Amino acid sequence: MTTRETVIGETFASAATSLMVIARLVRRTDFLTFSKRGLFKWVTNLHDAHMLQ
Repeated sequence: MTTRETVIGETFASAATSLMVIARLVRRTDFLTFSKRGLFKWVTNLHDAHMLQ
């Protein structure tokens, strides 16, 4: 296996690990605490932050 393939493999592995961690955190968070309005506000803020950059 070449070095490049190893790096790609490790990148995918670490990405998968972080996705699992995020999924676990999201599952742990009670979705009912997120009102639709609050979630919309969060998404809007995230979008605005990207626009400012």
